[in-house]
Amino acid sequence: SETPETLLVWLHGDVSSGGPANYHFAIAEKATAELGADTLKSIALVRPSYPDGSGEESGYAFGHGGRRDHYTTENLREIAGAIERLKERHTPKRTLLIGHSGGAASAATLLGMAPGLADDAVLVACPCDLVTWRAGRGGAWSRSENPIAWADKIPTTTRVIALTGERDNNTPPALAQHYTHYLQQRGLVAETRTISYADHNSAF
Repeated sequence: SETPETLLVWLHGDVSSGGPANYHFAIAEKATAELGADTLKSIALVRPSYPDGSGEESGYAFGHGGRRDHYTTENLREIAGAIERLKERHTPKRTLLIGHSGGAASAATLLGMAPGLADDAVLVACPCDLVTWRAGRGGAWSRSENPIAWADKIPTTTRVIALTGERDNNTPPALAQHYTHYLQQRGLVAETRTISYADHNSAF
């Protein structure tokens, strides 16, 4: 639909093992098929400086820094600009961000950095408290924005669901639980759900 009820925007993770960032393409297509192309538009974005496997690469801002410490203000603003252009083109009634891992951190930050950009978010395997996450993973990320630091800027009408696999040893459920609890204290509709048997990638 060119004027969908809902625009779904999918943001991939860091793909730190290398290779193209295209695993979310099929999931976005499946969402359209199962939820209805007549009511939604489902678009998988490629984050700045990542290749998509076709020989194309998304626009350059700071770059992905070796796929580390790259949730920068510049990169996030580039993602926000792409989403704004999608909204202008499709004029949806609601916009939903769906992010995985680093894409979830990006989506969570954008909810506060660009209030009104999205109405709702689904955050899968989210390192939503970047300081706590990096404390157990070999050092702080000094250039990146911390999602929970932007939580006070998120409109209280925003709905957030955080999904984490119970076997996720990268971004354990406690990270998302801490984040959604903070949002709940501010009056947002926010919740965390743990996915049985799922790990960091299969949760998505």
